[in-house]
Amino acid sequence: MLLMQPGPTPVAKEVETIMTKKMVSFRDPAFISDMKSVIEDLKNIWRSHNAFVIPGTGTLGMEIAICNTVKRGDRVLVVSHGSFGDRFIDICNSRDIEVDLLKSKDGTIVPVSEIEAQLKKHNYKAITVTHVDTSTGVKAPIFEIRDMLKQFEDIIFILDTVCSAGSERIYLDEAGVDIMFTGSQKSFGMTPGLSIIWTSEKFLKRRDDLGKIYEFYNDLNNWLPVMEDPAKYFSTPPITLIWGLKEVITLMKKEGIEARYNRHIKNAKAFSEGLIAMGYSMFVEKEEERTCSLANIKYPEGVEIDDALFRETLYKKGVDIASGYGPYLGQIIRISHMGNVDAKILEIVLDRLEETMIELNIPVTPGKGKETFKAALNY
Repeated sequence: MLLMQPGPTPVAKEVETIMTKKMVSFRDPAFISDMKSVIEDLKNIWRSHNAFVIPGTGTLGMEIAICNTVKRGDRVLVVSHGSFGDRFIDICNSRDIEVDLLKSKDGTIVPVSEIEAQLKKHNYKAITVTHVDTSTGVKAPIFEIRDMLKQFEDIIFILDTVCSAGSERIYLDEAGVDIMFTGSQKSFGMTPGLSIIWTSEKFLKRRDDLGKIYEFYNDLNNWLPVMEDPAKYFSTPPITLIWGLKEVITLMKKEGIEARYNRHIKNAKAFSEGLIAMGYSMFVEKEEERTCSLANIKYPEGVEIDDALFRETLYKKGVDIASGYGPYLGQIIRISHMGNVDAKILEIVLDRLEETMIELNIPVTPGKGKETFKAALNY
């Protein structure tokens, strides 16, 4: 079965193998060394002041970003390009934080000029942006936002990179971000269970300025001593997952992080061209606003298609994809090409999509999708 869901994504055999090692104590010198290595690599590769690895998921990263940045009564601007961007609203509301929302139209970005105009209306303590919203496939214009935010020096820039860290080109210092986070199960190509967080020096100062917060597990000040010295204790680390993450990072370094980014860009462009040649259309029309992490696809026009039947038929042919999420359920399909997904896998997916279309009497020119894909990759 080819796992083409936008998380969890396929896990490399090397990572699966390393995670079957015999359990050791979290005070074992070898494990402490492994943990130190992971933290240093995360800081160096994504160019951050600090890095945190905490048992949890991407949603934990969202909670941590909010509760370490703002307190009750503060105001936050949420810039949303889909359902996962909206989640920040609920997190803020649960803490009695004032929140304003700028939401994009389907498959588009919120113009930076609108963000700037809104920021001038109130005294915002933070802005949240989802780099890539998995529900829509929209990629936010991070560097334009960075440049605009230079006039708002006190605002903390929170960037959700759950669906982008490891696939989209992003470095914390270059992007002017104060905190970003991901889950281990997406572009990192690992099992679920880790919330990976990067912070700037400015962010940690904001945390200190808040003083006491009504959090314990989510308080980064409780985790910071452990990240600086893994021999210290706050909460039992997920030893097996840390081993897996260390191997993931080893594979990333072997490929080269820039080569990894370029692979995602090249494969995504070729895959979208192949899909379009088969009659599909992309939910995000503008290529510059479209992520290279996954393809959010609209079914061919003029044909009535049962979404559940289509995905079930494809699943029986060995390919597991996702339907739309939230308001897009049943309207689009989502196919991941992040993490360990390579061109050979995508070629097979195009073949299976074509077979499914033929079986369900959906018009398609045999071989056109794969031929277009291969031509785009020059092989």
